[in-house]
Amino acid sequence: TTVGPIVVTRQDGPSHTVIGRPDDGPNDHFRTSVRNGYSYTVDPSGSWTSHYQIRTYEISPGEWLHVTLQDANGPIHIYRDWWIDERNRLEPVGSLNALLASDGQAYYRSGSELHLKLVPRDDREWTALDICSSAGC
Repeated sequence: TTVGPIVVTRQDGPSHTVIGRPDDGPNDHFRTSVRNGYSYTVDPSGSWTSHYQIRTYEISPGEWLHVTLQDANGPIHIYRDWWIDERNRLEPVGSLNALLASDGQAYYRSGSELHLKLVPRDDREWTALDICSSAGC
């Protein structure tokens, strides 16, 4: 499935469009740099796939990112740190405030918006989330 372009918007207004890398096939790989400590909205222009991956690198202890994915309709199963297993699935919380107060082991959904908090754990400098439309991706 071709995805994109994707528009990434920081909470205070700046945005940029990420075209992606087709890699001899459909556009399915996007990479960008963002500043830690901000909230970002990612708009995939209505073209969701059955398996999204979000990765962060070079995050210092105490830092985190809040990411909102637009057009997140249908079932959602989110797994953390490359371990796609039901025992490692994130659980929904009832409000954005609850998510932002969490350690990143949760997500919040409001209509078609999916809110994620990317927090490194175990003294790592990275985070990884797999967002799938079916259990086990």
